[in-house]
Amino acid sequence: MTRREQIIIGLAALAGAYGLFEYVLKPHLFGDGPPPPPEVDIQELVALAGQISPDPRLQENIAFVLENREHPWPAAAFFDRPYDPAAGDATPAAGVATALAADKYSYSGFMKMNDERIAIINGIDYRQGEIMDDYRLDEILPEKVVLSRDGAVYSIQAKESED
Repeated sequence: MTRREQIIIGLAALAGAYGLFEYVLKPHLFGDGPPPPPEVDIQELVALAGQISPDPRLQENIAFVLENREHPWPAAAFFDRPYDPAAGDATPAAGVATALAADKYSYSGFMKMNDERIAIINGIDYRQGEIMDDYRLDEILPEKVVLSRDGAVYSIQAKESED
């Protein structure tokens, strides 16, 4: 082994020993640890949210999230129940296409290669028949895509070009 290799191995061993001391031994020997998180004044943050938007529902939601920040999130934090039309969810009549929220979905591209059509939705390529967020992609057209879920039909219009 050359002198250079010995120096490199020695420096690596020294760095490893320092890491072992700093992250394993030092907290146990000296009681050092990360500083506690600062206390959060929830009412002050809610008041700050009130300056951004006067909507009281927004302030209630922010207060709820802040008050429950220590609790672990469930596996499906934003979908607390499976989609069930019988539970009162708004479901359009079968065969009637309802537009999906334009702020959530952006149909920005269409490609046709041989007999296969590809839609670009939110920057992701989808082929006819694929599943996107529990919606089945039934039809891909240059001006829109048609999706279905639980017998309801939805559509997303193509995003207009900014030219």
